Amino acid sequence: MTETLFIDLPFIRDRRAVVRNFDGVCDDLLSGGRGFDGFRDKKAPAFENPDVPDTRTLRTRTLWYNYRALMDVDSRCYGTYYGPGTGYGAPALIAGREIMALSEEGVTMMVQIPRHFNPQKPVLVAVPSSGSRGIYGGIGVVGEWALKRGFAAVYTDKGTGVGYHLLDDDTVILMDGRLASGEHAGEPLPFDALSGLKGAERRKSLSEHNRSYPHRIAVRHAHSGINLQENWGRYVLESIAFGRTVLEKDFPGIGKSLKVIAAGISNGGLSSIMAKEQDSEGLIHAVAVSEPNVTPFHTHRISIVQGNAPKVPAHSMSLADYATLFNIYLPCAALAKDFEKAPFRLDAFGLTRAMCENRCLSLRDKGLLRGENTDELSRHALSLLRSIGVNRESEILLPSHYTLDVARSIAVTYVSQYAGARVFDHLAGFSFAATDPMGRPRALTRPEAASLFSDQSGIPPFTLIKLINDHNPDGPLEDRQSVSPSTGRMDMNLDGALALRRLVTGVDEQGNPVTGTAMDLHLRITRSMDAIKVTGNLKGCPAVMVTGRCDAVLPINHTSRPYLGANALAEGGESRLRYYEVTEAHHVDALNMLYKNPDTCDSPMDFAPLHVVYLKALDLMVDHLENRTALPPSQVIRPVPPYHTCPEIVSWPEPENRIDCRDGVVFIPE
Repeated sequence: MTETLFIDLPFIRDRRAVVRNFDGVCDDLLSGGRGFDGFRDKKAPAFENPDVPDTRTLRTRTLWYNYRALMDVDSRCYGTYYGPGTGYGAPALIAGREIMALSEEGVTMMVQIPRHFNPQKPVLVAVPSSGSRGIYGGIGVVGEWALKRGFAAVYTDKGTGVGYHLLDDDTVILMDGRLASGEHAGEPLPFDALSGLKGAERRKSLSEHNRSYPHRIAVRHAHSGINLQENWGRYVLESIAFGRTVLEKDFPGIGKSLKVIAAGISNGGLSSIMAKEQDSEGLIHAVAVSEPNVTPFHTHRISIVQGNAPKVPAHSMSLADYATLFNIYLPCAALAKDFEKAPFRLDAFGLTRAMCENRCLSLRDKGLLRGENTDELSRHALSLLRSIGVNRESEILLPSHYTLDVARSIAVTYVSQYAGARVFDHLAGFSFAATDPMGRPRALTRPEAASLFSDQSGIPPFTLIKLINDHNPDGPLEDRQSVSPSTGRMDMNLDGALALRRLVTGVDEQGNPVTGTAMDLHLRITRSMDAIKVTGNLKGCPAVMVTGRCDAVLPINHTSRPYLGANALAEGGESRLRYYEVTEAHHVDALNMLYKNPDTCDSPMDFAPLHVVYLKALDLMVDHLENRTALPPSQVIRPVPPYHTCPEIVSWPEPENRIDCRDGVVFIPE
């Protein structure tokens, strides 16, 4: 049962929000009524009617997928440090209200107010989603913690969200995940790839495209036509205004005592940092983020030193810059002997040694690698990655991130976003579609389409939607299976990877400037990458930042470490930022069990739970706000096996663990 709530904010579409109430018995805010065992259950909640799922099951299934995508529910930390009913005296099923609205720009916002919210000590936690996830993307990593503590949480999907447009039949996804006709939806749409086209003009445009490119799918993060990332800070600030307005309706005058914590991981962490840097009204009282995707403005005044090693050779590169390099060289580097024990290096998820060897040979033929054999070529590829500041601790996971499609998905999606591309552009010859067993584009079935909102992360390629090489000589084909026209090899479309790289750098493989449309796109991409860079100025706000040293998705020498330096330069002695680096942790805890499974990994590996350290940091920030307890100094945290125990953030670290920053030099203990 839903209600309508009037919201008097100019950026809320139609000034209306949808309200749902959850009793904490049959349904709840956190788990859709399934509780602790529901998230641990390896089988997703099933739809009674897969063609037209009911909204309640659709929401429950979405919560299940988003929680398990990021949280390690197989760890003994689940049920000890996190999980429904764990800690803070919270009930297993959290009753309360959920208020959801759509902004004029198609950004979904949602407030959750638990029944045990305390208006006498009110806290609102802003939770922008990580990656390109939808509105429930932050439910496990921050939302659960906030709700269990009795805080209200306000979420935003940052304008990326789970936005897909199926061009075959003009099918789109509504704010709550239901499917609708793009032309006849009858209500506001989060994403419409044909926005502005109506009637005969819309149908003609679709028909012409579908004749040449049947079964294609527009993806919101890649095909919105704008640099969404530039707006993420503003979207968080708008979500906070939305949350405050909703709370004022229930608790008049609460805004005077309300404390706001901006939180989130990865892209969500970046969004919260951007929000505070742009916070001219002092809405945010604290920042607490984990592994943020920050890119500080590059300056030679910042340098990074780890232990007794020389200064890091490169830092503060933009995501699109290093991601396009990973996309080119990682398949070849994965063959290096250094990676013989790396998980998911080869022969997993459709990746084979032959494909990687072909990539090495094609790179050699283009003069981009040197070597007489695969061993020499792969070593050269690895040395190139090391030369851009990739830290050795994270290297072991790099091959798996190519195998699991992290490198390709980031390279294609973010370059498309920065270019302001739309689906009809087919930037660098790429598109998205479901594929048949031969790798050819096919139409989604109705149940597959109906499950997109709940089951997918928002950024393909993934299990259902694949990346298509439209320039494959024998017709469009799944990118990894395709042939590069210039090499004639099945080298996983090196031509496409190089095309993306040229758009980022503005030069070709011989160092010559690109021309024409490519130069126009390069200039636009450069402006977009500059627009998302951060200054390091948190305006004296207390802040904590947690990052895993083994992060191979967002290398720490390009994100957290230089941000610490940028903050020191921007705020000097006024800085209240604390940085906690965890040595045996990486980007996604949910992969921990996968990595150490001897049945699927060459050699079992074990990683510490980064999320548990982040929870500690969140608790420390609350204690600081409520009791003025000093935040512990920046430090290296060294987990001790077994890694299901909680690594501690100590009040005063030993000198060998103390992180320091002087005159722009970030000193990190070995």
